[in-house]
Amino acid sequence: MRLRNEASGVNYQSNLVPKATFGSQRGVGAKEDPRTGEVLSVNVRPFFEIVGTEEIVIRFHMNTSRDLPVFFRAVAKGSPSALHPDLVKDCVYMNANRRAKVRGPSLTLALEIRRGADGRWAGTVRDPVGER
Repeated sequence: MRLRNEASGVNYQSNLVPKATFGSQRGVGAKEDPRTGEVLSVNVRPFFEIVGTEEIVIRFHMNTSRDLPVFFRAVAKGSPSALHPDLVKDCVYMNANRRAKVRGPSLTLALEIRRGADGRWAGTVRDPVGER
C-alpha cells in the first residue's frame, strides 16, 4: 500500500499528510455512565503512528515462521532538499513514553515476538532512542 501527500509541495498540516496507525490502547481514559455502566467515550491511542510528509509505503508479508509469528519493522528515509540535493532532510522519531526525540537521515524501529530455545515467548523493541 502506498500513501502519498497529494498537496503540491511538502505540507505539514496534520490532516493532509499520509498517516498509518498500528495497534491501539482502548479504554485509556474511558468514561462510563454511572447508571448503566456503558462506555460513553473512549480515548484511543495508537501504539505506533507513522506520519510521512511525502510518502508512506506499507508492505505486508505472509511468510512468517512459527518461532517469529509477529514482527514489525519501520524504516524512515529522509529525502534530498529541493534547494540542496546533496543534503538529506532528517527524519524524526518520537517515543512518547520516554519523552525522547531522535533525528537522523535514516531511522529504524523494529518489534519482534519470538519463541526462545526454552519454548517461552519474549518480545523485543529496538528503537532509535535505544540506539543512540
